[in-house]
Amino acid sequence: MTYVQIETRQFTIYHLPFTILFVLQTLRERLTLVLITLLPVHALLVTVGTRVLKGAQQAPWTALALWKEVLLAVILLIAGIEILQQLRKKQKRKVLLSLDVFDRLILLLFVLAVIVTEHMHGDWVLFAYGAKYDFIPLIAFIILRRCAWSKTFVASVQTWIPRIAVIISVWALIALTLPYDFFVWLGYSDMHSLFFPGKPIAAFQYISEVPIRRAQATMSGPNQYGIWLLIPLSFLLVRLLKKKQEKSWWRKALHFLYRKKNQKQSMLPTWIFLIIISLGLAASFSRTAWIGATVLTFIAVAFSLNWQRCKKLLLKAVPILLCLGIVLAIAFPDIILRISSSRGHFVRPLEGIAQMIEKPFGLGLGTAGPASARRADTCVHLRPQDDPSWAKDRTDLCVFLGSQQVQPTNRICTCPFHPENWYVQIGVELGWLGFSLYLIFIGLLAWALLKAREHPLGFPIFLAFIGIGICGLLQHAWEDGAVAYTVWGLMGVILQKRNKGNK
Repeated sequence: MTYVQIETRQFTIYHLPFTILFVLQTLRERLTLVLITLLPVHALLVTVGTRVLKGAQQAPWTALALWKEVLLAVILLIAGIEILQQLRKKQKRKVLLSLDVFDRLILLLFVLAVIVTEHMHGDWVLFAYGAKYDFIPLIAFIILRRCAWSKTFVASVQTWIPRIAVIISVWALIALTLPYDFFVWLGYSDMHSLFFPGKPIAAFQYISEVPIRRAQATMSGPNQYGIWLLIPLSFLLVRLLKKKQEKSWWRKALHFLYRKKNQKQSMLPTWIFLIIISLGLAASFSRTAWIGATVLTFIAVAFSLNWQRCKKLLLKAVPILLCLGIVLAIAFPDIILRISSSRGHFVRPLEGIAQMIEKPFGLGLGTAGPASARRADTCVHLRPQDDPSWAKDRTDLCVFLGSQQVQPTNRICTCPFHPENWYVQIGVELGWLGFSLYLIFIGLLAWALLKAREHPLGFPIFLAFIGIGICGLLQHAWEDGAVAYTVWGLMGVILQKRNKGNK
């Protein structure tokens, strides 16, 4: 009888927590997979859901729009419970509670954000808006890298990200042919190319100089769609190049002779996926995403070749791409050059740097980038030669011809401050110190991902991180939740906190 009581007590203390941890880990991984696959359709879900539940032309329902933050909070709560359970073990406690350079830099940036905000504007609601874009993904990264992730989850991520990208890209191409009234019926705005805070998003943006639709699929804009596509593009490139590396010419011959029936066209789906995603990327007309895709493709190919072959490729490919770009710019200047849009990509970062020089300690979180639109007017900047009469019926619009405000005439508008550069945005908010710390943080992360490229997710996420980082030089690339939560979450999977002897 005594023996049975001891065994029961041992099961309660040692075996039950393991069972709980297994259930929690499985639940966390499945919820994370749901979050990653549904994030790209967030804008469509919220728009249609608001239309069904609250009626047409209504502001996105906040309770519905916050589903991704709520789901992320549930995932992080489960992760927190797992971490607390793991802290019972002395060896795990030392690893999980230790702070490495990534943890320290994130915490230092957050403390700096609090101090600068307190001394500059003290608006904690605006701080919360800024933290949503700047810090929530980083906090998720800190927590998720302290959790265990199974091989099943990693394999599921590799499978589902390209699949959801293909589905969304097919919809994006079909949507280009559908009438605008259909999207208004779904719940989208009756205006195109403009964002009104507190109102439905537009179903399309048009190229500024030409009335051509830009594909944005199920997302909130073509740039967000194009930049997000860099993630599945990275997965597909790695898959193709890995297959190429594994098979020399004689192995290909043997594979051709002795392949099994179910392996007959094993790479065909990958090529089809790549073509569909590339068409969607092209139809977005996001030059920023095009640049990011070009850079990450070159890096992926370079890593699959030796140095001599890589040099030969660069010497051939770079002149060809430059010539092609020049020809396209001459043939389609309104599509490729887009002078007014291109000017903003150069002028606005300079304005941000000028602001950093004027306020070297920063303006506080939420004063630049997407968060600044929460407390600002909807501003339309036209060229001096443009006709603003089309906007007379929209009294909620602030219209500028060049630098001169022409509508409304009875008040001065407050426009959002978009530096068109993610790093300059951080500098405007947190000053030169925050700007420097953030650049160091990004550089160290890129190096760590490069060293972890043997991880099944390591090299694809490294490529996506570099591509999106390049996009950050021309856009607020990390503003979209589908991009930020996916990449930072998966970086937490790759750069897990482990024992020094078990790296």
